[in-house]
Amino acid sequence: MRVALALFVMMLFTPIDKPKGLSPPASADQTPAPSAEKGKRLYTSNACYFCHGTLGQGLGVNGSRIGPPSRALAGFTTYVRRPTGAMPAFTDKILADADLADIYAFLRTMSTAKAAKDIPLLAPLKGK
Repeated sequence: MRVALALFVMMLFTPIDKPKGLSPPASADQTPAPSAEKGKRLYTSNACYFCHGTLGQGLGVNGSRIGPPSRALAGFTTYVRRPTGAMPAFTDKILADADLADIYAFLRTMSTAKAAKDIPLLAPLKGK
């Protein structure tokens, strides 16, 4: 009986090593970080470039400049879901929130546009 009791106590205080190569199951709240690379693919495959240009520069009356974004992700998502003007709504059935986060990450990789006065090619148009 003493041996059984001693084995039981040892078993209680002996750490159990988890098998190598196994990781804990992913929980639902462990979403991957937004990917600019995936966002670029989504931006192209959903034809965002058609109105907003390949660099998010906007194409005049068809689409406004969206790169880099001037609003937070929440505002960006809200606008894409319920836009004003001619832009079609992209519901969560078309683009999941995670997809919009990826597109947002892609747009954040873009550089800001130079002011017209800083573009030498435009100087002759202003009469300089």
